[in-house]
Amino acid sequence: MKRIGEVIASATTHFMAQALRDPDRGLSMPKAPPFGTFVRAHLEDEDLDVFGLVYHVETTSIDAAHRPLALNLSRQELREQQPQIFELLRTDFSLVVTGYRLDGRVHAGLPPTPPLVHDFVYACDAAEVVALTERLDFLRTLLTFAQAPTDELVAACLRGAYRLRGEDRPFLLGAGRALANLLKNDYDRLNAIMGRLAP
Repeated sequence: MKRIGEVIASATTHFMAQALRDPDRGLSMPKAPPFGTFVRAHLEDEDLDVFGLVYHVETTSIDAAHRPLALNLSRQELREQQPQIFELLRTDFSLVVTGYRLDGRVHAGLPPTPPLVHDFVYACDAAEVVALTERLDFLRTLLTFAQAPTDELVAACLRGAYRLRGEDRPFLLGAGRALANLLKNDYDRLNAIMGRLAP
């Protein structure tokens, strides 16, 4: 499976990865997975996979002392006139931990150990997303995760799971019921999230 990132910071509830350059894309920006998608970090030494949901993507200069400047050039013009630009930028993506796989079984909740710095990150395939969203326990974690735009994140991940599940309407209805239970005392917030769930 193709590596899409490498862990550069890690904690019990979240981690950050730097997007890896795709040699097949030539001179281009490193590409992060989209907001609200599931990825996994693989801990080689422990045969453990930690699943996370992308909640923040940021492209910056690799040198904190020098900020990128507007050059008024298209991507193609940059490739032709300033190809070094692409080597001076990095894209990082942050993830909230939603579950883990140990001994071949997927579990909701926090793993026994977080990913380690320099572990590789991979996109989750459809089967992994189906397993992760079989139970919706992770929604409670997302709704209380203060570092992310949680309502947008919940809606994005459920829309993505719905598509990967072959537009499974009962899944979407179950997700709506789970959210209604979790947000029974906050009708306005529930209504806002449900409005964003429309496929």
